[in-house]
Amino acid sequence: MGILDTGTCSLSSHTDAGSIIFTQLVKTLMTSQCILADSSIYPRDVRDPNREYDFIVVGSGSAGAVVASRLSEVPEWDILLVEAGGDPPVASEVPFLLFTMHNTEVDWAYRAVTQKNGCQGVMGKQCHWPRGKMLGGSSSINGMLYVRGNKKDYDGWAALGNEGWSYDEVLKYFKKSESIKTPDKLNSSYHGVDGPMTVSRLGDYPEPEVSSIMAAARELGLENKDINGEEQLGFTILDATIENGQRVSTAKAFLSPAKDRPNLHVLKGALATKIIFDEDKRAVGIEYIKDKETLRVRARKEIVISAGAVNTPQLLMLSGIGPAEHLEEMTIPVISNLQVGHNLQDHLFTFAPSFKFYHPEDKECNPGTKLHKECHSGQTIPYSAILEQFRQLDKTAQYSNPTVQRHAFEYLSSRSGLLSGMGSLAANGFVNTKYADPAGDYPDVQYHFWVSQRGDFGPAIELGIQAVGFNVESMDQIFGPIEDSHVMIMASTLLRPKSIGRIKLRSQDPMEAPIIEPNYLSDHRDINTLVEGIKFAINFTTGTKAIGEGLCACMVIDPLPSCAHETFGSDEYWQCVVRHLSSTVYHPVGTAKMGPSTDPGSVVDDQLRVRGVSSLRVIDASVMPTIASGNTNAPTIMIGEKGADLIKESWSKEM
Repeated sequence: MGILDTGTCSLSSHTDAGSIIFTQLVKTLMTSQCILADSSIYPRDVRDPNREYDFIVVGSGSAGAVVASRLSEVPEWDILLVEAGGDPPVASEVPFLLFTMHNTEVDWAYRAVTQKNGCQGVMGKQCHWPRGKMLGGSSSINGMLYVRGNKKDYDGWAALGNEGWSYDEVLKYFKKSESIKTPDKLNSSYHGVDGPMTVSRLGDYPEPEVSSIMAAARELGLENKDINGEEQLGFTILDATIENGQRVSTAKAFLSPAKDRPNLHVLKGALATKIIFDEDKRAVGIEYIKDKETLRVRARKEIVISAGAVNTPQLLMLSGIGPAEHLEEMTIPVISNLQVGHNLQDHLFTFAPSFKFYHPEDKECNPGTKLHKECHSGQTIPYSAILEQFRQLDKTAQYSNPTVQRHAFEYLSSRSGLLSGMGSLAANGFVNTKYADPAGDYPDVQYHFWVSQRGDFGPAIELGIQAVGFNVESMDQIFGPIEDSHVMIMASTLLRPKSIGRIKLRSQDPMEAPIIEPNYLSDHRDINTLVEGIKFAINFTTGTKAIGEGLCACMVIDPLPSCAHETFGSDEYWQCVVRHLSSTVYHPVGTAKMGPSTDPGSVVDDQLRVRGVSSLRVIDASVMPTIASGNTNAPTIMIGEKGADLIKESWSKEM
């Protein structure tokens, strides 16, 4: 009998208690799914926008949705928000399904250029750069982790000459957005309780793994209840932009409450292609493509570019704002000669080493008894064969197995279970390597955890191949052991890279993706820091009772074939591994740098106004002069909040 074949069953003809109960259950599940897919919570698409607005905001992502919503709080102002994508899909609502959206129509699906140092184990040596293409932007496709960075990040911005951007000055904007739901933080002076963005403890996470991680942190004196509070150093179970098991993107937090304001218009499926300037270099409108038609719309007051660290520099350069020599090469008339696209910074992490472990009830483990610190993979089936099996299944078959259906039932019936959270990503840590600033609390490595259950190849393929793009050799090395054991990856993340990249135009065609050159690991100090991060991870897992003995964990010592020429465990070996098993954490920033007039690399001033022109601002992650020490969604939302206030303050005299 097929999945949809009900045979002679007619549900409507049965009125006994069992039939009523089961019919109501089906209706409940269908209603729950419909709620997830309800696009009416978002502003409707304006098919025929007005010819002129007070403000045009380009990009509805982590910052743009905030800016548009906050500006529309002024009823006298008319706001147009321009978004290249549409409404978020159902998968966006379900936290655990984030990787299923990569390389789909809601993802820009960028690729970095072939790297000489990092990403060597990725197909084509080209790191995947997913960027959200929908309302909410990357806040609708990201891992939702709520991490603000370090106080010294923002004090550093201020020290560079950016007045008003010190930690004490931006803290109020973090709090303004936030509605913290985590009980032990409700009375904290570091958190807000009545903002539109719900921040709460991540949903269900794998046990006993996460509890063992936190127990190991306590062994080492590194437990921290709130890495967004007094100090960042230590390990914690993270908060996230989640409410009742569903994602809270900036589209949901900021645009949904404003969707019925008559002064806020949202133009979806519209790609901004050019900023229009008058003879005085004043930004007066934009050109955009919608339904294959090129159109224009004007702004009376200002245009705000919030398209993100990739699309913002692309749009600026297409409009004549950028490095003169590059624009001339592209035969684009230069309006303002600025270092747009330079200063590209991103977080890189390393998926190594792999650790096999067992649950206390597994026959292979006797909790409390140290078995061995090192072990072999145990892999017999190469990922090339496993991948071929998955490729022969259509999506319906892939997601119809009993385990997936059980998780789906739990989620639809109660918004709980595996799909309601981010798995082992719930645990996170910040540590100092020997290269960290000895002056105080300024960790230089962050840890993201991945746990793969024995025999569960599906999530490994979604993460390793669909999202990251690892080649088969890398997949065998990282996830091969799940054939006969559970696997834990404690990925060392470089918080403040010394390697700086650049974004350039590929052509004058706005439909063509820009050239992304992250320049990963070009500065050897970055490699050295990640090697120290690996050494800490080894001690954290195999050297603590909570994980080493409690989970019978051991490090897989089968060498990565591409690095087998080096002695396993040596610094040279780990340096090779860092180059091969590294990938982006999807945190690009800095390509429209904020700085004082004395900084030749600055693109915007501390009011976020673009230099050399008027009535144009950039408000998104592009303006960060240096990358925040942690996941960048929360800092970008903060920039949106502060940027909106800067606009309100500058026009307050005319109101």
